Amino acid sequence: MKHKKLTLLISMLLGTTVLSTQAQNQDEEVQAGTVERIAVTGSRLRQVDMEGASPITVIDSEAIIASGFNNVGDALRASNFNSFGSWGGGTNNDWASQSTVSMKGAGAARTLVLLDGQRMAKSPVMDGGAANLNTLPMAAVERIEVLSDGASAIYGTDAMAGVINVILKKDFSGSEVSVRREQTSRSGGGDSYDFSFTTGFSDASSNFIMTWEHKQSDPISMNSRAYEAPYVVAGGDPGLMDDWRMIWEWGRTIVKSSDGSWAYQTPLMNDDCSVYNKDGQNAFIGPVSSLDYPDDRACLYDHSVAANMTSGSNQDNILVIYNRELTPDIRLSARTYWANNRSTDVSAPVPGTIIFPHDLPSYTTAAGHTLRAVNQGDRIYYRFDSAGDRVAKHHDQILDFLVSLEGETSWGFWESALSVNRYGRFTWGTGYLYTDAVVGLIGQFDEDSNTFVGWDPRDPDSAVPGGAAANVDKYSKARAVDFSMGAGFDLLELPAGFVSAYLGASARKEHFLSDIDSLTKAGKIFGGSGGAGGEGDRTAKAVYTEIGVPLLDDLELNIAGRYDHYSDFGSTFNPQLGLRYTPLSNLLIRASYGEGFRAPTLADLYRGPTQGWYTITNYPLCYETEGEDIAGCTRRDSLYVDIGGNDKLDAETSKTTNIGVVWDINDAVSLTADFWELKIDNIITQLSPALISYTQAQLWQAADAAGVPRPSVSELFPNTSITFLPNGRIQSMAITTSNRGFEEKRGIDVQLRGRLSTDFGEFRADLGLSHITRFKRSQTVQTNMQELELGINEIGRIGSPSDRVNLTLNYRLGDHSLTYYGNFISSQKNKELDDSNNWIVANQVGSMVTHNLSYQLDLPWQGKVAIGVNNLTDEDPRFDKWGAYSRNLYSVHGRSMYLSYTQSF
Repeated sequence: MKHKKLTLLISMLLGTTVLSTQAQNQDEEVQAGTVERIAVTGSRLRQVDMEGASPITVIDSEAIIASGFNNVGDALRASNFNSFGSWGGGTNNDWASQSTVSMKGAGAARTLVLLDGQRMAKSPVMDGGAANLNTLPMAAVERIEVLSDGASAIYGTDAMAGVINVILKKDFSGSEVSVRREQTSRSGGGDSYDFSFTTGFSDASSNFIMTWEHKQSDPISMNSRAYEAPYVVAGGDPGLMDDWRMIWEWGRTIVKSSDGSWAYQTPLMNDDCSVYNKDGQNAFIGPVSSLDYPDDRACLYDHSVAANMTSGSNQDNILVIYNRELTPDIRLSARTYWANNRSTDVSAPVPGTIIFPHDLPSYTTAAGHTLRAVNQGDRIYYRFDSAGDRVAKHHDQILDFLVSLEGETSWGFWESALSVNRYGRFTWGTGYLYTDAVVGLIGQFDEDSNTFVGWDPRDPDSAVPGGAAANVDKYSKARAVDFSMGAGFDLLELPAGFVSAYLGASARKEHFLSDIDSLTKAGKIFGGSGGAGGEGDRTAKAVYTEIGVPLLDDLELNIAGRYDHYSDFGSTFNPQLGLRYTPLSNLLIRASYGEGFRAPTLADLYRGPTQGWYTITNYPLCYETEGEDIAGCTRRDSLYVDIGGNDKLDAETSKTTNIGVVWDINDAVSLTADFWELKIDNIITQLSPALISYTQAQLWQAADAAGVPRPSVSELFPNTSITFLPNGRIQSMAITTSNRGFEEKRGIDVQLRGRLSTDFGEFRADLGLSHITRFKRSQTVQTNMQELELGINEIGRIGSPSDRVNLTLNYRLGDHSLTYYGNFISSQKNKELDDSNNWIVANQVGSMVTHNLSYQLDLPWQGKVAIGVNNLTDEDPRFDKWGAYSRNLYSVHGRSMYLSYTQSF
């Protein structure tokens, strides 16, 4: 009865959850008087109970669909386990087509994603550090098993925060066609269309299944969302840059250096910036000044008039699975998986910095615009709007092949598997500009004719000549070949049962390549990334073991250990211990401790110089300004930051602890609660630009207090630098990937499930809560003055909500099913010290609840029709005082309605 109740506990799943195949089989075996051992995520031992020493949550594919999701990525991103959110697609970067999951807010690279227990292909777009969930065909998924515990002792690298194991359908007879159309309630795009076809057969010794899935989605334009448009804060001054939100400085602004002030000035002496607007677009705004830099005058640019918020995509996935019983004791499995994703990313016209090659005088154009004089070496921040939008067409392809053999013997079982996967990406970008050609096209003023000859970037009516146009080509690929083999057997018999063991070994070969056209690599393209991810190879070999010891009838010990050797950074050993105690037939108490690691990606090691655009708080300027405090600094500068790799990186290490209970309150209600703690050391990081700025200010403050020369931040962080203009504005910043600092997280996951059967239908409820109590990222740096620890508890701050909640309610009566799905994200607040040294709220975003509703009708001819609405109340993201919001946490789609039909044959 104990095993049966634990199985039923796992079976009460989200919404319209059905029993998983394994749980059904186990329950049937229990009723028949025999017990079949099964394999579950997080253990290589075959065991009777699905609930072990580590917590596992099972989400059925039908529950995912009933909750309103039509792909794996969106379902996992909305999960309460995805505490701080994760990337789900966007524009203006290479990640437009990607989707990830980040358990415990630890980052996508620290959540291992498996496909039927084998590593899913890593995306080279994300530097080979995470899997792209957008490439998974939802129609082929049977269920998802979520292990919310570290598991490096079982699976090796990346399994620090948890494991996502996507289980595919294995046994399917007949054919099924499904179509779905989803439409947003707002104009501006976001509509989608899905089609899938599945067919298969089974006989006494084999089964075959093939799935083809096609998805199309339209882009969402920025100008269709009012919150993407620039605005002035309530009571603000439109003449102050500080009071504008959602706007770029990069419009038309001269950086004047000849007088030594490096002040921003507009190119126009008798007009406002609106004269730069063409074709009815009101993109240029100004001139504006700045509280931080009162002599500045700048023309700002509204990039929302041209860009998209999401990319348009066209995806195809084909999956083929074949299983055959070669002998009564030996089984062959083969799987081929192909994904082809095409996406289009439309970004605003290129921003660039042009250095004037010679002096240009002030003069008045034929249209009456008086232009400001510039000297050789002066610069202009220039938005190349006349050159058109930047358009990047991304083409992602995955090919994944797996073949495995497993068998039963008189002494136990054995298994072996060979997997080969390759992920390739090619990008074709247009609308960019060749920097040398742009500078060469700048004309001269002809004194004799009193006219300007050639292109004048100061003149609103002087368009960029076509000879400066350039394309950007990018290619990247990640390839992995993995072979593993192992065996499980009983070692000896104790009074409480058999000691079971598993012994295995694996070898993996990885290759990574990221390259870009030579002009972009040399930094000669305006609007390009300026670099590539590099190229590298590695081999990784491992041996691992796991032992299950029944200490008492109701107490079981699990011990696991794994030794990994990498050809580039060395070796690591990671142990794991777990206890499972059942003092009552309906109560399970469990505890686990494990150590883990994450190997540096090949891009981390060999990345070439790249650039990223950041808005950075200028802490050093606040320190230099009398009467201002570093902690409360609000001065912000925008600039490109250079980022590079480091071939001397070591692996990250982690320690995880979990203590939990599983309680079958009665036959219809169950409760699961797990308290966990995660600490990650030696973090592989590209130090945040904000931290570099903050550290430099702290170093200056400490040096001044000690009466010693001010050190540069590069003395603490090698190959890292920050430079300033004479007026204190940040001019440049360079960062190198490094091992530095640690991260601590602590929280509790709760799952409450219930069901009630009545004469007028069946009711089910599922509540999932993840509450994080601590999240601290810290670094200790040693100077010749003192030791500084840089870091605070960030839980509850903007971007790090303390609570995520999922609630699913389902009602079924005969052929009718109604499902409600609610998703809650808690509010977030940033605090700072006021003049009286008291902590006050400086910035905050409110909590949010979204509601999904769906209705499904089972038709008598093996058909199903469903209608639903997602985000019923049409919630917008939650914004901070700057008008910014987290794309990892909040969706921009708004309310959408869908209709789907499925026909089985």
